[in-house]
Amino acid sequence: MLDVQLTTTPDGRPSGEAYVEFGSADEVLKAMSKHGQTIGNRYVEIFSINEIELQNIVRRKQAAIMVYLYPHTVPPHTYLVYNLAVVQTPKLDGGFIRIRGLPYSCKSEDIEKFFKGKH
Repeated sequence: MLDVQLTTTPDGRPSGEAYVEFGSADEVLKAMSKHGQTIGNRYVEIFSINEIELQNIVRRKQAAIMVYLYPHTVPPHTYLVYNLAVVQTPKLDGGFIRIRGLPYSCKSEDIEKFFKGKH
């Protein structure tokens, strides 16, 4: 596991989602086998995503934050621009997953323990 990014809502509260980067496709497959298990008392869903999908998700979330913080200053087409953004070619050696359904109190360390089988 290379990186864990917990996401928040536009107003800064935990969203119950995280994105995790792994160093190999095998690690992603192993992580996917944890789909439906629990962290704390929460059932979590795990989805494999590629780097392009991840970058587009980040852009959409950034656009949503801008609209939330400055609703009258963001042009209405901004969200569309973020969705259609051209991004770099994805890495071929590693991979990413999205986890949904996390406890709101979940920390990066909890996710690391979960994937190492220590939860």
